[in-house]
Amino acid sequence: MSGSRPAFARHTRAIGRQQRLSGLLALAFSLTLVCSLCAPSQALSLDEAIQKAIEASFDLKIAATDVSISRQDVLRTQLNEYLPAATFRVNTEYARDLTGSAMPSVRSVGDTISVNNTLYQNSMALQLSYNVLDFGVRRHKVRYLKQDVQAKAAAARAELGALKEKVVRLYTEALLADTDRRVQQLVASSQQEVTILKQRLYQAGLISRAEVADEAVQLAQSLADAQAQTDRYEQALSRLSQVTHETYSGKGTALEPLQARAQVDDFQSVDFTNTAQTREVDHQIAQKREELKVLNRQLLPAITAYGNYRLYGSDPQRVLSTYRQTEPFAASVGMATSIALFDAGRQVAGRKKIHLELEKLSLQREKVIDEQRNRWLSTVKAEEAAQRAAQQAEVVLRERESKLGLLNRLADERMLDQTLLIKAKIKTLADRRERDKAAIERLSALETLRILAEGAP
Repeated sequence: MSGSRPAFARHTRAIGRQQRLSGLLALAFSLTLVCSLCAPSQALSLDEAIQKAIEASFDLKIAATDVSISRQDVLRTQLNEYLPAATFRVNTEYARDLTGSAMPSVRSVGDTISVNNTLYQNSMALQLSYNVLDFGVRRHKVRYLKQDVQAKAAAARAELGALKEKVVRLYTEALLADTDRRVQQLVASSQQEVTILKQRLYQAGLISRAEVADEAVQLAQSLADAQAQTDRYEQALSRLSQVTHETYSGKGTALEPLQARAQVDDFQSVDFTNTAQTREVDHQIAQKREELKVLNRQLLPAITAYGNYRLYGSDPQRVLSTYRQTEPFAASVGMATSIALFDAGRQVAGRKKIHLELEKLSLQREKVIDEQRNRWLSTVKAEEAAQRAAQQAEVVLRERESKLGLLNRLADERMLDQTLLIKAKIKTLADRRERDKAAIERLSALETLRILAEGAP
């Protein structure tokens, strides 16, 4: 009997320490909860988050710059291909005769013409040329670049849609974490009430120390879960901040709920062959076809008109005198026709390569359509599953609230222990959380469907 007294004393001290620890944790949690409720919060909606993400996105800015670069390529090619080319050239040189002959002479060997004379001389030449006929090579070069502009613009729209989907996903994660956080804080507060009631019952000698210890453990676990959910919410806000480049915190940010702006039935006529991703591949295919036309027409003759106007001056002693003596020397106009007779198979290899690239792009187009359709169907199924989960959770919640109403009446008549009533409230909070989370996931799926439909009119 005397040996059991020290063990009993140690057990009593352990329970006392556990109760004091639970009390301190509950006090800290209460202060944190009060501070979070009193702190001013900045409201943030999904549309605001999307707009901030668009304004801060480097990928969208880069995509817009790519479109501008492609447009400048179109303008440069149009100026180069459709305007005449004009060059003005000035040559100044000193020639010295190394033969020692008193009379200048002209020697011609092949294409090289040599004049043995000692003098300063200069020449000025104005040359003009214009591509008169090329059987559409210029036109298809410009069309090729215009298709590149359209492809870059479609890629920018696809990037915009992907960014919106990402913001919806991150915003949904933050909303779900916020729901868990709020409910867990209420659960911890209710568990604190249960612990206090158990301590009073123990002091009145109605329950054992073991029951008090069990409630203290549950309170500590509830407080730890509440802190974990708060940390999870802060992490979700941090991920959202990375795309909006705005700073959010659990104490300073209040997320607005999602709105039901569309239903699945509103998107029955979505054309997956006309999405931004599909249009990008379509323009790339059109690009390759224009490139093929350029190669085919380069086999045809090209006719170019040209003109030259030359001035010449010379002096045997002074270089500057050559400019004063410069006079018109010759003028010429003409037409040149060129045709590629043999290119060692480069044209054939180039056309074969383009045909293979077209085949690859066609397969890529089918892949994009299949991915978009699967993405759509999976989102529709997610919306339907979330809707069923919300309906089922609503049924369970109504039954739970009906039972809670009965327990409230029994408690008012002092026919029910208050701890049982509080535990019933905790279960009701858990059921309400499941219903709210299912509703958030359903609205998130609908918002994703709306964004997908924007890219596929």
